[in-house]
Amino acid sequence: MINKLDLVCVAYHPDDDGIKGDRVVFVFDGGLLSKSQIASISLGEDELSECRFVTLAEALPLLGAMFEKRIPVALQARKQNRILYLEI
Repeated sequence: MINKLDLVCVAYHPDDDGIKGDRVVFVFDGGLLSKSQIASISLGEDELSECRFVTLAEALPLLGAMFEKRIPVALQARKQNRILYLEI
């Protein structure tokens, strides 16, 4: 079984804007947070404005196009207990 922080997906993204260059992104399963861990979340005022938990359907549009493709693949990998490779 996959343990928290295990690699679940490797995604290759070609240079699509001529600025960022080609990149490889690694997606890890960070595990589940307990109620006490959730309660102890503290946001850096200069970094984050909010923290919330949403369903997958709610999260995908918030994450942007690159994540919309990557997250379902990562979840599939987690269910299959394997690492998947993705090219976007």
